[in-house]
Amino acid sequence: MARRKTRLIGLIACALCIGPGLAQPASRTYGPFIIQDGATAIILLDGEITTRSALDFRRVLAAAPNAKTLALNSPGGDTTTALLIADDIYNRSMKTIIPAGAECHSACAYIFMAGAERSALGELGVHQISGPEDDMASAQTAIADVIDFLVRFGTPPEVMSIMFRTPPDDMHAFSADEIARLGIERTGDKQASSLRDQPSPDDGAAAETAAEAKARASAEAEAAAEARRAATDVAPRAAADAKANRAARSAAEAEARANAEAIRRAQEVLKLSPEHIQGQ
Repeated sequence: MARRKTRLIGLIACALCIGPGLAQPASRTYGPFIIQDGATAIILLDGEITTRSALDFRRVLAAAPNAKTLALNSPGGDTTTALLIADDIYNRSMKTIIPAGAECHSACAYIFMAGAERSALGELGVHQISGPEDDMASAQTAIADVIDFLVRFGTPPEVMSIMFRTPPDDMHAFSADEIARLGIERTGDKQASSLRDQPSPDDGAAAETAAEAKARASAEAEAAAEARRAATDVAPRAAADAKANRAARSAAEAEARANAEAIRRAQEVLKLSPEHIQGQ
């Protein structure tokens, strides 16, 4: 693992043309983040994004306050955490890069798109967010958060469309042609801060796609809520029916006992009456 991480640092150094001499063996690790002694202008994200990763990123930034570039090699992970890290990247105007031979999939893509400058030499992959099927309300909120952040980062509308159309159990890896054609990479002379700042003929398509995604999530959330309401309504009725059945059984049992007692008494009367008559 250490050899692999050192190799990635070397790849980053070559990709950024900063020279192999900066790829020193000594490094410091903060969760999935790594800084190399002598090259603290670069931070490497190497691994899954967990719920602790936002705190780990703050810690590595404190250790490398002059960091200008975040290199990415991650399969993705927690959506909310990735958005928090992306927000820090955006606010600091840091660069993002996917080194050749590395990958940036799923939630990692949000971080990549936050870069003031971004370069995808490795593989960039996207798909829909995933979550519990019975919690569509949370999924709807997460979709809205992702859309808000991606729009703020100046994400090409076509990228968002592909992302929201790719099932969560699939992955769309952008080809070199798509990266160039869709304008996924961004250099210093292209500092569009938001889709709102640079209207595109495709803005309507992206908005329509986002609206469709929100509408689907809303419909599914409403269906789930209706199912919960129906289940809630059925429970009291079932309890009332059970109570009525218990009362009916109790009444029947009481009546049966009363009938049995009446029969017993009648039998006693019939048994005693002849003796009483003979005694007379």
